[in-house]
Amino acid sequence: MKRLKHFLLQMENSTTTYKEMYEGQLVIGPDEVEYDATYWYGDVSVVIETTHKLAKDKPTLVWQIPIEKLGIEVCDEASADFCLRQLKPYIDELNALLYNRSRPDNENGRYYICESGGEVLVRNTAYFAFCVQKDYENRAGAAVRLYEEGIAGPPQMCLCIRMMVQLPKGKIRKAMQMLCKDLPEAVVRFIDEFNVEMLSDTIELSRRQEAIRKWLKTSDYCAFIANGSILPRAKGTDLPMTDAVPFKSTPEDEIEVCGVKGMGIRRGVTVITGGGYSGKSSLLDAISAGI
Repeated sequence: MKRLKHFLLQMENSTTTYKEMYEGQLVIGPDEVEYDATYWYGDVSVVIETTHKLAKDKPTLVWQIPIEKLGIEVCDEASADFCLRQLKPYIDELNALLYNRSRPDNENGRYYICESGGEVLVRNTAYFAFCVQKDYENRAGAAVRLYEEGIAGPPQMCLCIRMMVQLPKGKIRKAMQMLCKDLPEAVVRFIDEFNVEMLSDTIELSRRQEAIRKWLKTSDYCAFIANGSILPRAKGTDLPMTDAVPFKSTPEDEIEVCGVKGMGIRRGVTVITGGGYSGKSSLLDAISAGI
């Protein structure tokens, strides 16, 4: 972050363009200059991009974390989704420190990260990709010294997390604190406290769900609801309702799929009946959402 801090220190408090930050100048020699808005915090990097040409005070940041630092072995959408959910509490903590109800976000500053719902989805806010390793050593200001060829090593697989930051208007020092200290430290805490065992459980759950859906495509059944599933959603969200009664299949409809017992609904016409607030709509909504 040394180079990014240098750029921010050179800016006026009234700046609205943050031009140097987005350009990412690299002074390699007296007559050699390159541009790369990738900044490093140890062996973790962040790419700073323009979110919109009319909102230069809201940069998009893509954090690139080598999977070896997290102990990740399976790089699929379930793993990426899990990592995104695990990082969010750290970002929420930072926002709580910035929050001031009497001032708007463009004065306080704010961090924005994807609000995940109940589904595991392929997202452009959390994914895995090969990223280049740092191939230079920082010197004073924007000056760098390139490593000898081969020292940096080949591209490595990284967890990439995309987020947006609202920089505080007219407060370069605070913007520098947010980008160069508070946010990188939160990312490092996320790495240090990453729960590999919970990730393994999530991957196993995802594989079991995929196996059940694959079985459904070739069976006489069109839907399956596992015993113990929480079907009602919490008010205003698509997350499970707390203290809800877990689902339990009727004995005549209970089947076992991939080691999981629950209700199987055969292909054809099925009639769901019951009194008001007995769970008919919750059951249909759960089926349509794949819960």
